[in-house]
Amino acid sequence: MSGEDLDNITKELRFHGGKWATAHGSYFSDPAKAWPLVDSALRAASLARPDVIADIGGGTGFLLGELRARLDGATPRLVNVDVSPQQLAVCQRRGIDPLLCSLLDLRREAVAAEGQRLMLLSRSVMHYFGREGQDRFLAALRAVLREGELLVQQAACFATPGEARCMNLLYPMMGVDKFYMTPEELVAAHERNGLEVLSVRRAPPLDLRSSDLAERYALDEATVERLCQILLDHGMDRSGFAVGDRRFRGPFTYRIVTARAV
Repeated sequence: MSGEDLDNITKELRFHGGKWATAHGSYFSDPAKAWPLVDSALRAASLARPDVIADIGGGTGFLLGELRARLDGATPRLVNVDVSPQQLAVCQRRGIDPLLCSLLDLRREAVAAEGQRLMLLSRSVMHYFGREGQDRFLAALRAVLREGELLVQQAACFATPGEARCMNLLYPMMGVDKFYMTPEELVAAHERNGLEVLSVRRAPPLDLRSSDLAERYALDEATVERLCQILLDHGMDRSGFAVGDRRFRGPFTYRIVTARAV
């Protein structure tokens, strides 16, 4: 990762480790919320029969644990690739192979031996690469894969250009350079980086609350008030958000992309 990418993660280290399981209403440790992604990964694994499944930015290893519990037959080697030692410490206790490494430094031989088939999994990582880093993220994923191998990733994604534009204003105000696309932009980004999109499906939304964001990013009341105004200015109160003067709550939405390296 670049310095900016790592800075986005450094600002959230207090949420890593065991605390990550309870963040945002336990979204990232809820089997029901994870099921569409796990199901997509199971379908891809059934098609591709990988020897290794590597979760890029896999955090505590929750997704790989859910996947392992449902895989039929011989279980592939499961590798969790993450830049957070706190997250990987939890991952090791799940019996999953940890690899402390950023995606941009990852080499295929670190996760798959010669002749082995590889599949990649990722959840809610792409936006950490910021406005300028989306293609770099996807190109790095493609560089690890061989032709015909599969990627399954859940990316934050907003239905309309207006909604995406609003979110791309909010997060820099919180001090993090995250970036979000529409579904059409997400597909186009994969395809221009050598990944043929096979399917796109919705994932359950995260219940985004101003109180959680204030804790996660150490926001003061004045900043939260400005965020509320941005949401209102972009009509997000008509897109499922409840917005007051000093608080808001609404759906933070995702798409699950299954793609093949070409």
